[in-house]
Formats: sequence, C-alpha cells, structure tokens
Amino acid sequence: MRSILMAVALHVVSASAAAAFTAPALVKDINPGSADSSPMVFFPLGSKLVFFANDGVSGTEPWVSDGTAGATFMLRDVWPGANSGVNIYCPSCNAVSNGSVVYFSASDGTGGSQLWRTDGTTIGTTKVYSGTTAIGLGIVGSKVYFTGNSLLYASDGTPGGTARVSDTALSTGEELLGIGGIAYFSGSDGFSGAELWRSDGTSGGTVRVKDINPGSPDALPTNLTNVGGTLYFTATNAIGGALYKTDGTAAGTVLLRQGSVVGGAGSERKQLPVSSGIVYFVGNEATHGSELWRCDGTPAGTYMVKDIYPGAGGGISLGSASLAAIGSTIYFNAGDATSGFELWKSDGTEAGTVLVKDINPGLSGSAPRQLANINGTLFFRAQSSYAAGDQPWTSDGTSAGTQQWATIRPADASGASNFTLAGGRVFFAANDGTTGLELWAAGPSLGVTPGEPVASIALSQNQPNPMRMASTITYSLAVEQVVTLKLYDTQGREVRTLANGMQGAGLHRAELDAHGLGNGVYYFRLSTGGEVRERKLVIFR
Repeated sequence: MRSILMAVALHVVSASAAAAFTAPALVKDINPGSADSSPMVFFPLGSKLVFFANDGVSGTEPWVSDGTAGATFMLRDVWPGANSGVNIYCPSCNAVSNGSVVYFSASDGTGGSQLWRTDGTTIGTTKVYSGTTAIGLGIVGSKVYFTGNSLLYASDGTPGGTARVSDTALSTGEELLGIGGIAYFSGSDGFSGAELWRSDGTSGGTVRVKDINPGSPDALPTNLTNVGGTLYFTATNAIGGALYKTDGTAAGTVLLRQGSVVGGAGSERKQLPVSSGIVYFVGNEATHGSELWRCDGTPAGTYMVKDIYPGAGGGISLGSASLAAIGSTIYFNAGDATSGFELWKSDGTEAGTVLVKDINPGLSGSAPRQLANINGTLFFRAQSSYAAGDQPWTSDGTSAGTQQWATIRPADASGASNFTLAGGRVFFAANDGTTGLELWAAGPSLGVTPGEPVASIALSQNQPNPMRMASTITYSLAVEQVVTLKLYDTQGREVRTLANGMQGAGLHRAELDAHGLGNGVYYFRLSTGGEVRERKLVIFR
C-alpha cells in the first residue's frame, strides 16, 4: 500500500472552487534570490496579514502585507542586525492575535524574549513589557496571558497593565487557552508534575483543576480546545494517553477515552477539530491502528468512525495526519487498501466517511497536507503524480470539484502551506524553485472584496535609498482626499511631517532633507482616513 509508483497526470485549475480568486502570484521576494524567507505564523488583521519572515539581513522579524510588493515590509527590526528578534521556538505558542492586535515574544538584544505587540503598523509595533521573558501566549477575554520565568502573567497591552498573576503556580509555557474569561494552562505547584490549571487573573483564583497523573509524573495537558464553553484536552494519566473534558472543576473533569489521541496535526495551534459540536481526532489502538474517531462529550459517544484500512496498520499516518472542519464535514488524509494517502471526508457516520478523490491513482497517493478552510472551500497541497510535485489544490467536497489550483513549482515540491484569508486575499507560503520559500497570495476574482474599500493610495520607495542628505518620496492618490506623510524613528517617535492636508488625485512627490537627522533606520508613513502605507529608509553618510 505504501509503495511509490511513477505516473504522469494532467493538471487542471478548478473552475469552481478556485474561481473566487485570481491565479496566485509571488507577493515579494523578501529574501532576494533562491534563499528562503520562510514566512510563518500568519495572522489576519483587517485587510492586512501580519507574519514573521527572514529577509537574510535582519533575521526573523515581524512583517506585514496587503498582498502587494509595495506594502509588504518589515514592521520593525526588533533585534537590529542579523539576529532574529522573534522567538521562533514553538512560534505558534509565542504569538497570538485577538483580531486587531498580534502579541508575540521577541528579543531586542537587551534581555530574553519579552512581550511585544503590533497593530500592523510600524509605530504600533512596540515592546509591552520588559520585566520578564514571555512564552506560551494566549488570549483570555481582553487580556493576553503568558509565562514569564515559569510564572503566569496577564497584560492589557500596556506596561502598567502587565502584572504577575500568581507567585506559586509554575506554568510550562506550552499551551494556554481562554474560555469564558478563565485561562487554562499546563502548570505545576512545584511538587506535583505538570497538570491542568485554571486562573481567573487573581492569585487566589489560580488553582489546579485536577491531579490527573498523581504524584510527580507529568500529565502534560495538550490540544486544549473550546467546544461550546467546555474544555477538551489530551493528557497522560497513570495508564497512558487519554482524552478528557472539563468544566473547570475536579469533579467535572471526565475521562472520555483511554488511549493515544492525535488532533489538529497540520495546524499551527494543535487544537482538536470540531464539526457541528463533535470533536474529531486520530485515535490509535492495537486492533485497528490509527483511524478517525469522534466524540460527543460522553464516553459512550466516543468511538472510531470507520476502519478505513483494516488491520493494525490503520488508515491514517500519525506523523502526517491533517484534519480540517468545514461546516458539518471533517476533511482528512487517509489511505485504504486500494489507494495511497488521499483526501477523505466524513459526516461522522461510517457510511458518510468516503474518499473525496483519488488524486494520484493507485497506491502511491497524493499525500494531502496543510488542510485549511477558506470561506467554506478546502485549500491544501497535494501531488497528482510523483513527477508533478506537490502543488496547491482546492476542493468543494466533490471529486469533480477537487482540482489543482495552480502550478507553483513544476515537477517539484512547492511546499505550499499556511493558507490564510486576510482582506479578501488567500495568503500562503510557497517555493517556486527560483525565489525560495516566500509569501504568495491570490486576490478576489472581481478585484474587490465585498465590504472592503478599494485601494486608493500607493507609496513608492524613496530614491535614493540609502540616502545621504536628500531623497524623494513618491506616492499616488486615486481620488482627492486628506493625507499625511510623516517620518518616524525606530522607536515610533514622529520626527518629520512631510505632507498634511487635502491633495488631489494623481502623482505626488515629497522631498526629504536629512539635515538634523542622525544615521540609521527610519520609517515613512502615508495615511488617509481609511488606509495606511509604510516603508523603511536608511540614512547613511
């Protein structure tokens, strides 16, 4: 079943699922040439995407993009020079968003990785708190919680509003999830192992939920998932791996299944996929191997959906499992006795668990990965043949509607990943074989996202750059409007106003005189009532 067959197949862009978007294109070669910028950890903020990338000069730092090269730039070189400011160890644990702000862990070289925030603008990218390190970030209500030197902290996004929650609860800094204003996390009292804890933001309200693995051994709760206000998670008890749910009390912490559980593989935050209130996961047992399971919140309602590949081997590979929920359907990759690993779907019943399409006919399989729900359409990467390489695909859940979206890197691996919708565009990382692993995007087919304003401003890079004493900044306006053009230093302080007032449609130029400005990096920002564009310039004499 797992052997590899050589085959060649035709690739056709889907006329249905992909029709809502233009053909994908490289947004910007962030790390010029064949080197990778490795875009990672994507967060939509309104019409923009915030992510982390390495330009080959500044290390891995926070970036922003609206899908155009001109408005794709580094928000701040947090740690100036080649060092990476962003803490890329477990990046999904060390960055989180509430939809308007991204909080992340980063170092500016003055200490360990500390708490930072960005609203998608240069001046809005600032350090929040320098009193401790910050890992294991999670949003709880209006606050961000994090682990600092093994203790739990909470912040409202300001230095004065950041404080230690408890002096006794030791957090592992791995996972933290907020439900109903309560923070759930993996913690310890220093005597027992890592167990499930909860906190209401006060020292007295920070307590262990239950000693799942009694004594010093760790339970290590993971896959924390909110299902209608109830927390589901996996942990290790005295027997082994298991699935639990809890209402936040010891009595209300219920064992649902004894046995190993894998969920959320293929996603950055490893939560269990939920479809119509049902939790899905990959369960492994000696008789059936690794297969798709479901749980309705009761032990009796926790069972294997279908034995896709009978026998101890199982139909799902634990190491490369990928699951995504769209409405009442769960999509995943699996292999049966006649097909290799292909795209499957399930409605939670044995009869409704079926192969969507044998993309790479025969036993070699197309190996679907990076499954993502984009406005009800499934995006993923797969290969229609060994010779074709893996490319981005889309599916509407039917065989006819499952087709290759584009060919990014012919006859080789594109590495397409992190499909994310922001501002009506689908962003993802991919490698075309020439520019390395970089940021790609596809806009809406009509050119305008419903409910999004039409782009009305454009800002070009200053010339020359780097500059000595004088440089020209060019920008264009689609309509007459009030604009401001200002210059900021790396600390977000305004140092010059270059334009401020009503200006007509068309091309405009602003002259920057560097007298009185020191050498270094600056940012110039063009703003209207609804749009912002920013770029970086360097003064070097």
